Amino acid sequence: MSERPRLMTGAQLLSVAIAFLLSVVVAIVLAIVVPPAARLATPDIPVKAYLGALARGDVPAALKAGHVPVSGDKLLTTDAYATASDRITSFSITSTQVSGSTATIAARIHQGTASYTTRFTATRGAGVPGLTPWSLAPQQLPQLAVAVVGPTSASVDVAGTKLATRNNTVTQAVLPGTYAVEPASSPSYGAPPQKVTAVLGRPSASATIAMTLTAQGKTEVQASASAWLATCVASTALAPSGCPFRAVGTAGVSYSQGRWTMAAQPTLAFGGWNSTADGWQVTSTTLGEVSFIARARSGAASGTASTGPQLFSVLGTAVPTNSGASFVPSPSYSSSAGSLA
Repeated sequence: MSERPRLMTGAQLLSVAIAFLLSVVVAIVLAIVVPPAARLATPDIPVKAYLGALARGDVPAALKAGHVPVSGDKLLTTDAYATASDRITSFSITSTQVSGSTATIAARIHQGTASYTTRFTATRGAGVPGLTPWSLAPQQLPQLAVAVVGPTSASVDVAGTKLATRNNTVTQAVLPGTYAVEPASSPSYGAPPQKVTAVLGRPSASATIAMTLTAQGKTEVQASASAWLATCVASTALAPSGCPFRAVGTAGVSYSQGRWTMAAQPTLAFGGWNSTADGWQVTSTTLGEVSFIARARSGAASGTASTGPQLFSVLGTAVPTNSGASFVPSPSYSSSAGSLA
């Protein structure tokens, strides 16, 4: 007589049912979770996150997605980026090449009216094959470099942010866009604003600001030069010290009661910045005119001596001051003759 198979107990039946249900749940979870996780683990995901944040103007998200360190870069702010024009408007991923745990992603970027292709590198660490997410390599932002040809104390304004220069230059990391660059305002000197465009994949964008005297600055220098010439004219010396004109006396003749008279002042012309003199070159476009008259004595004879009209030019430097600009005469002017009694 054959032995009948033993029936499972209720507890055994419950265990089998639970095991079956768990296997079904696991299968369902894998079916639901794995495909999206695999899609989220493609190399272009971090690139899209970075470029998408730039296109939205979300600076904190862009810096985080690009692993960009911020240290002393004053233009990596939401306010500064909001003033930039020609920012990234859209992009598309054009290719992805994977080699082991490294991927190279090419993106076509539309920025302002221009389009260009930039490549990004992404890496992934050890983990579940096909599911471990990719990470964008730290991004090197373009550097905006501004050189100032002018006073060493001049600062510049970029995107509404005042930046002090060092050795007449300032360099800051910027996000892609076009930035307005101009010198900090001064009533005596300045320069027209410029626009500089920075794009991804290019290390730098540069501008040179050549400072010149404003109309007010030129008026200040002209007044300063006129005051200097007035001092020269007030001198009784044959050759006033540090002045652009002189009278040459005759040997054996003494002079007294000398007087200079200016018939015409020179018209000044302003040249470029001279870094050696720390100022703008000043020359004359029209000559000035002076004359000198004095009492002359030679032995028992005496009378009046005069040079007649003398033409002279002016050389010097227009230098910035705390209150504006002033004139500094050329060091070539010196006294080589005696003065009157």
